Amino acid sequence: MKKTLLLVMAALVATFCVAGCGGSSSSSGSSSSGAKQSSTTQAQAPKQKEYAEANINQLLQEAKDNAAKANKAYKGKNVKIVGGEIKNIDSDVNYISIDSSSAALLQYGMLNVRCDIKNEKLKDKVLDFKKEQPVIVYGTIKEVGDLIGYSMVLDNIEPAQ
Repeated sequence: MKKTLLLVMAALVATFCVAGCGGSSSSSGSSSSGAKQSSTTQAQAPKQKEYAEANINQLLQEAKDNAAKANKAYKGKNVKIVGGEIKNIDSDVNYISIDSSSAALLQYGMLNVRCDIKNEKLKDKVLDFKKEQPVIVYGTIKEVGDLIGYSMVLDNIEPAQ
């Protein structure tokens, strides 16, 4: 009786293994062709970056209150920062500093948003701006610190309306 039961169980296991292997190869084949189709679709239409809007006063307050928490929340995120103005333009146009309006400046101390400029097109665009000019900046936050504030890679800058 035990031998018969073992033989039946072995036959069932073998049947499931054969069926599972056959099903697996056909589904992985369709999966890889699906992956090829999706990568082809992505190559045809590159995905536009989406930016979460944030007010500079809110960002600076969060960094002042708890830089570690702000770093966890914003590091690697694409943000559109509104409500700021240019405080500094590097003489080599490698970066600009964005800060809150002059009235709120004392509240945040040295905290600001440093925007690193990585391409020549943006460097040329920044040359058209002036210190204390209200702007909207788009970019990816690299890091948040408790002394200096935010560091981001600049994707775009435009005058605030």
